[in-house]
Amino acid sequence: MSQQSGQKRASATIYVQQAKLEEAAGQFSKAIELYSAAIDLKGEASPAWWHARLAQAFILVGDHQKARKAYTEAIKIDPSNDAWQTATRELERWGHTGGGSIEASAGYYDDIYEKSASYRKDGEDTSYRQMWERIVDLLTTNGSRSILDIGCGPGQFAAFLAKRFKCEYLGMDFSSVAVRQATERKLPFTFAQGNALTTSLVESVAYDTVICTEVLEHVDKDLELISWVRSGTFCIFSVPSFYAFGHVRYFKTSETVTERYGPSFDGFSVEKFVLPSTESIFLFHGIKTS
Repeated sequence: MSQQSGQKRASATIYVQQAKLEEAAGQFSKAIELYSAAIDLKGEASPAWWHARLAQAFILVGDHQKARKAYTEAIKIDPSNDAWQTATRELERWGHTGGGSIEASAGYYDDIYEKSASYRKDGEDTSYRQMWERIVDLLTTNGSRSILDIGCGPGQFAAFLAKRFKCEYLGMDFSSVAVRQATERKLPFTFAQGNALTTSLVESVAYDTVICTEVLEHVDKDLELISWVRSGTFCIFSVPSFYAFGHVRYFKTSETVTERYGPSFDGFSVEKFVLPSTESIFLFHGIKTS
């Protein structure tokens, strides 16, 4: 390797490090400039994930066409990455439907759950274990007996819960694949397909507790979803500190979580859990107000 090429390689790496800092600060246009500069410097030797991070930044500034092109470049380098291929198909759907929302469709999550082996793992094998154990503690302290889990996914948390807590449980998700996979776990629980913003389940079924983890960041109408929960209900929600495809928002501090969601609850409390990836999840709970 020549001295000049080595200098270019080092400069490209510095650009990427700076781009990640700009992302963390919410400066996505600046991140785009830096990722693009790094890729220009390193050329065909650029790692696939640089292109994928560039794609995410384009999504966050609303340029879905350039995001699709960046994902396409990432896939050329690593065609085995199903998540990027699924994201590209979803971006194509957005192109057909128009509008500025970055809320992912049920079809996107169907694809993710169908193709990802990680979602078929046992509930014990999870990076969310510490947070899930805390949820069980909260349910025990509250004396919860009937739970509605909004956005239950393929039943991993339900499987974790079934081994530790006796209750009536209804898990709901708008992905038909998630509901099928959850049902196939043969748990002593019930699962149903439904969109929390349109189904009658949130109003019609009996529950004293709502669990809704890693859902609010995926929907534009998060506050409307919360408003459908009956007043007096004990609620446990969680939201992330980071962007991933399908997130329409994320939170960097517990204060910003409190600012958005605190007014909907009495006894509101936020806890922070750090994942193995070093990213964080904010778990909050309280009693739904009228």
